[in-house]
Amino acid sequence: MDWEPIRPFELNGEVPGSSELESLRIVWAFYQKLYGPNVTASLQTRFNREWSIETGQIEGAYDLDRGVTETLLDQGFKESLISRQPNGKSAEQVASILRDQVEAVKGLFEFVKTESLTTSYIKQLHQQLMRSEPTYTVYTADRIPINKPLEKGKYKTEANNPYRPDGEKHEYCPAEHTAAEMDRLLAIYNEQISLPVEIQAAWLHHAFTQIHPFQDGNGRVARALASLVLIKSGLFPFVVFREQRDRYISCLEAADHGDLTGWIEFFRRSQRNAILSASEWLTNIQENRSGSADTVSDILSSIKSDLIQSGALPREEWSETPKRVEHLLVDFAKRRLEAVKAAAQNDFKDFAKFEVHELTLSESYNHKIASDRGVALFITKEMSNIAQIGFYAHLPLRFRGLAVLYSRYTDANSQSERYGETFLVNWVEGVSETDQRFILWIENHLKAGLQRWREELPWLN
Repeated sequence: MDWEPIRPFELNGEVPGSSELESLRIVWAFYQKLYGPNVTASLQTRFNREWSIETGQIEGAYDLDRGVTETLLDQGFKESLISRQPNGKSAEQVASILRDQVEAVKGLFEFVKTESLTTSYIKQLHQQLMRSEPTYTVYTADRIPINKPLEKGKYKTEANNPYRPDGEKHEYCPAEHTAAEMDRLLAIYNEQISLPVEIQAAWLHHAFTQIHPFQDGNGRVARALASLVLIKSGLFPFVVFREQRDRYISCLEAADHGDLTGWIEFFRRSQRNAILSASEWLTNIQENRSGSADTVSDILSSIKSDLIQSGALPREEWSETPKRVEHLLVDFAKRRLEAVKAAAQNDFKDFAKFEVHELTLSESYNHKIASDRGVALFITKEMSNIAQIGFYAHLPLRFRGLAVLYSRYTDANSQSERYGETFLVNWVEGVSETDQRFILWIENHLKAGLQRWREELPWLN
């Protein structure tokens, strides 16, 4: 792919709304106030470590399995917890890289309080992230690896164009144009600050990678810059987990060809996952509280506060979420499935029968039963269920105002299940905005479910 100078974000019609992320920002600010600085600081420490581990993991800087990752998240970056790496790096080297990266993401939180983004800061960020990486690897035309010294905080002086698996060369900005393109990057970024935050972050990340200004470490810097934009708006750092690497790259490649739809959605999804992760962590945390109360009223007030923080007693505001879930399941999901049933009944009457049912899925959590409510379209043939497309809502036992809706496809022959991308409901976002998001979500998952059913039909395969 040939290099082209970076361009501003181009509007194809109306800018996609960001009401969901704005509502999640308010939810997170609410949690921070509710739980206080000590608890949220502990959570932020874990998130920073997570960002540090994953940003190097997807680049191949090291290879840490899930068990080691969880231990490092809990205990910090100790050499004794890390084994020597397949690429030859010692435990000490890996620990140093992890510490450099966590210091970089911690620095973002301080930077956004008072500073504006400059090329000098981007160079400093590269220096911090790559401090413990003395060399980088380049490949000759014959695919022979060669190690070269890495100059930290300095723009590239030679081409850094990679080759795709199919042999095609991907061209980044030529070295002689790098400084000018980086100046343009910040000029365009500053002109686009009125755009929704996820579009700002997605554009900055993508445009930066098109330039690829440093000889190595560009991916880590790009994710740090995207994180900076999100943090500045009160959201979470941009984490790309190792399991998401293929999707991350495919969305970036689509953006290279002008389609940023999936790329922007990738950013939204990362923030949904982050707020859910934060809520789950707050559910499990055990705080040591001390102090005494002088009156019965004080004691009751203290008990109420503890119950709310543990999730055992919902806040009054949170009662709005179950109402919205009921509305989405009954007024949208059920009606849409009934419409599909009505449309299909005549066309398929000699082949299959279509029915819509409300139902529950029950699972056991710590000896307690949690039931997920849902509505599903049953496709039956000769009294046997051959397919089921359902939409379900999960409200955690320790409820904090967030509910998750998910889709599920079940094939009766193989008992296989497919879970689509989840839909997050909160009490802050406006009802109409939630409805609009849900209509698009349910339509996409309904199409995916029906297509999956088609693929399973033996008569068509």
